[in-house]
Amino acid sequence: MTGVSAQYWRHQVLPERTIPNESKGLSIPKFCTMQFEGKALVAEVRLLVRVALYLIPSKSVQMRLGILISILAVALIGTTRGAVTLPMRTVFKGQDRFEQLVVRAKAENWKMLPIGERTAVVGQAMVGTPYRSFTLEIDNRVESPSVNFTGLDCWTFFEAALAFARMLDEPETNWTPAQLLRYIEIDRYRHAECTGEYLSRLHYLEDWLYDNDRRGLLTDLTRSLGGVQVPHSAREMTNGWRHYRYLVHNRGLLRPLAEMEAEVSSRPLYEIPKSRVAAIATPQWRHYRHCLARRPLYFFACDVTRGPGVAYRRRHPPLHACLGAA
Repeated sequence: MTGVSAQYWRHQVLPERTIPNESKGLSIPKFCTMQFEGKALVAEVRLLVRVALYLIPSKSVQMRLGILISILAVALIGTTRGAVTLPMRTVFKGQDRFEQLVVRAKAENWKMLPIGERTAVVGQAMVGTPYRSFTLEIDNRVESPSVNFTGLDCWTFFEAALAFARMLDEPETNWTPAQLLRYIEIDRYRHAECTGEYLSRLHYLEDWLYDNDRRGLLTDLTRSLGGVQVPHSAREMTNGWRHYRYLVHNRGLLRPLAEMEAEVSSRPLYEIPKSRVAAIATPQWRHYRHCLARRPLYFFACDVTRGPGVAYRRRHPPLHACLGAA
């Protein structure tokens, strides 16, 4: 595992500029309003048109037409940008905990550790965080990179530890919530880009492994360490769609979700039987991160499928694992 440059960053958290949401009585970012609140978008475009018509003489037909076309173009651009925008207070929770980790990272010089050991140290520092599920379901429509240090599950524990460890490759002035969100996006989203669409997120760990391996952000060692191919079926989200906030409010996503699940299920998956773990858990494993299956007989090495965690080895055996668990 190596550090990752933030050049993949596509998401932008806009300042807390908000305008009233007429349909729900809430305040949301301006560009988000353009993205999924038709009333607000129409109102803003109408206002711009009125201003343009008032300022430009009626005889300048071509100029008026050009201005109107420009207004519509800007509105469309705003719509696209709004697909990946939510307020910082929504996408980042646990500022105090984050700052505590930054203080420890500086005091203990975590950035000098290899990326694998560094990730394990961050994971150990987060031990004791309350378990909380569905913390990624933060909006009814807009998907966005997010972090919640006040509550973690196995997945968010794992990726927060890794993103924080990667962030430490940056100058200390860049150890900020916004920079951490950049590294979350690199890891969590297909092609390292959150488009604002729910399905741009890598929802299944099998899919995450495939996409990150394809992009060179990790190496799947499972097969080379004696992993055996096992059957698997990615159907959990389609079967339990009522538990997912985005799917409840956007049932049109169920068909493309099922198509994505079918593609994920079609790829081969390899696991290491638990009986073989001790024989291959060499000290070199401190450089890697690992994933544990819910089924008790298998172990996955990633450099799979339901429960990620951070494994580490002290000076003497056995191998230890930090897991987000209830």
